[in-house]
Amino acid sequence: MAKSVQTMTCQQAVTTLLPCNPFLTGQAPNPTVPCCIVVTKVNAEATTTQARQDLCECLKKAAPTFGVKPEKAKVYDNL
Repeated sequence: MAKSVQTMTCQQAVTTLLPCNPFLTGQAPNPTVPCCIVVTKVNAEATTTQARQDLCECLKKAAPTFGVKPEKAKVYDNL
């Protein structure tokens, strides 16, 4: 999981997004402000198409480990 995503590694991206876990696992009905802030931060790190693709693959692989519900993660597709 150490593949680089622009200036952020996959592991760093996953760790950064931990504030979103309650929403992504269905424990919270909506993303929190801290979650939105970290999504913006991770999104800003992936500035090229390749970086975004790498980030997407990284998060797809990590999601099951955290119990992420795919329908919740789709909310972030338009960011």
